[in-house]
Amino acid sequence: MTEADLQKAVIDLAHTLGYRVHHTPRATVRGKWITPTAADAKGWPDLVIVGYGRLLFVELKSDRGFLRPEQAEWRRALLDAGARHCVFRPRDWVSGEIEAVLQ
Repeated sequence: MTEADLQKAVIDLAHTLGYRVHHTPRATVRGKWITPTAADAKGWPDLVIVGYGRLLFVELKSDRGFLRPEQAEWRRALLDAGARHCVFRPRDWVSGEIEAVLQ
């Protein structure tokens, strides 16, 4: 399962369960893939999932992927602020952990 497959699966599940989801897609600029951001947004989580009085920030990674330093900084800042931040991987989909978090 690729990160793109995982992203689609998580978004589809969240929608099925009645959540709202935000994702900022990448774009091509002069032939280079970028994610348009401003201010301190570099490293912002892949998904923000909201519903049922819950707010969840989600970073998607391959089973072997790791957080880049700016992603780890956002994770720490969000956790320090009391937010819920999860790193989801394909193995979490297979194990049912992602569904359990969203249920």
